[in-house]
Amino acid sequence: FDVKPISKYPKVVRDFSFLIDDLHKVNTVITLLDEVLDELIKDSFIFDFYKNDKTKIVKLGFRCIFQSNLNTLSDIEVNEKVQEILDPILKIEGVSIPGM
Repeated sequence: FDVKPISKYPKVVRDFSFLIDDLHKVNTVITLLDEVLDELIKDSFIFDFYKNDKTKIVKLGFRCIFQSNLNTLSDIEVNEKVQEILDPILKIEGVSIPGM
């Protein structure tokens, strides 16, 4: 199996809480998140899923763990990667991140 070296540099964790107003859009969001490939992303996963049966709104919690094997990541580097991940998702009508 593939063994990846363990980095001596710190990891950076970013959590996102998506509000999705239509259950049919959830799979699109998950597909876009699954397609994210970057050497700085060491792990990513859904950590929370809640569907409000009355409003039909879905809340989806997603975590990305960034880490470099070459250096400590700056906030600017991480924020640029975050924008690359979020931009196509937030273009979907009815998908938002409260506070953004």
